[in-house]
Amino acid sequence: MIDRQVGDKLRARGGGRYVKGGIPLGEWSGSAATEALHATIDQYQKESSRQTAKMIRLTWVITGLTVVLTIGLFVQIWLAFYPPHH
Repeated sequence: MIDRQVGDKLRARGGGRYVKGGIPLGEWSGSAATEALHATIDQYQKESSRQTAKMIRLTWVITGLTVVLTIGLFVQIWLAFYPPHH
């Protein structure tokens, strides 16, 4: 399926120019494949950047929860050693 899609893109990018033997110029020279590769890399980088941003947000959330739990721990220790007087 993917090979067929790439092949269709390569044929579409030939621009109607052919080398001897009827092979589209873009396919013969490899420039269409290079363009397709660059487009794939750009898409991968966008997705990778989105995933990285999500991971950074998740890391900050985990850091915040760790701080809250640490404060709660110190409050419990304080209350264990110095109980409130009623």
